[in-house]
Amino acid sequence: MQDARLPVERGRVALGRYLDHGVRQVPALLDAIANWQPQILMRETTAFAAWLAGELTDLPVAVFDFAPTPGKLLAATAGDLSGSARAAVGLAPDPKLVSLNRWLHFLSAPVGWFSPRVMGPTTHLFQPFPEPANSHTAPEWLRGADDGRPFIYVTLGTFYNTTPGLFEMIFDVLRDEPVHALATVGRDIDPASFGRMPGHIRIERFVPQAAVLAHTDVVICHSGYGSLMGPLRRGIPVVTMPLGAADDTPNAARVAALGAGVVLNEGERSAGSLREALNVVLTESRYRQAAARVAASIAGQPPLREMVGLVERLGMERMPVRGRAPG
Repeated sequence: MQDARLPVERGRVALGRYLDHGVRQVPALLDAIANWQPQILMRETTAFAAWLAGELTDLPVAVFDFAPTPGKLLAATAGDLSGSARAAVGLAPDPKLVSLNRWLHFLSAPVGWFSPRVMGPTTHLFQPFPEPANSHTAPEWLRGADDGRPFIYVTLGTFYNTTPGLFEMIFDVLRDEPVHALATVGRDIDPASFGRMPGHIRIERFVPQAAVLAHTDVVICHSGYGSLMGPLRRGIPVVTMPLGAADDTPNAARVAALGAGVVLNEGERSAGSLREALNVVLTESRYRQAAARVAASIAGQPPLREMVGLVERLGMERMPVRGRAPG
């Protein structure tokens, strides 16, 4: 059953869960800080325990942010939740959430992916994570699919891949299309559970994404950050479907705004709309051209290894590390 709540409401509920989890983690993190005596904490977007513990211990915190939200919007939609989390650990209110990214804030995406409103004074833009070097070897059967027909890669991530009926709808569409298709369904789903497939559709639990993308013309995916950055950094257009994660809807909106694919939102997903979207992305060059521009933008950003120097600087100086305007 699809979640009928509005995206903002879903995001608020998810944020509340992450904040509650962070509050519960704070005592253990404070013990670790006392034992290890670090000079700096590093966290990802939803690891709020480090935000709270950093405030309690006056430790600088560097944030790798895969789903940034403009501070004013976050304060307006969930300021009460963050205020409750701060109160639960004995911190004073921070109604404008100025402490959230005040030390060092990393974004990893092409220019134009994130709204300028999320670019604070300590924001630095970098390339997305590269795949591991050992993940580029393609299976023999995958190399054999290069016969001129388009290759479609299907992935719904590792959490929303159990959305009822969605894989089945995708396979029904691909069954009659003149393409090769690979779907990775995750370790908890038996590929055989989908029944017998025609020879041009292959279902696997896992194949290294980098190996697949080297052969791919279009990706069908949910709108998770990792699922999108893989194809877009290679200039591969997408058909993407936001499924419920807090960042899915804004990520899908960015795909549409950049012209790098077609978005099928809730209420728009059907076999007919998916077939139409797939054919449009395959046949109209504007989507691949837009995806190529996104890839060029990613390539123009500093590599992630340059983050190390900024983290070291933060640890030594204990002062906010100001960013540069993206370009």
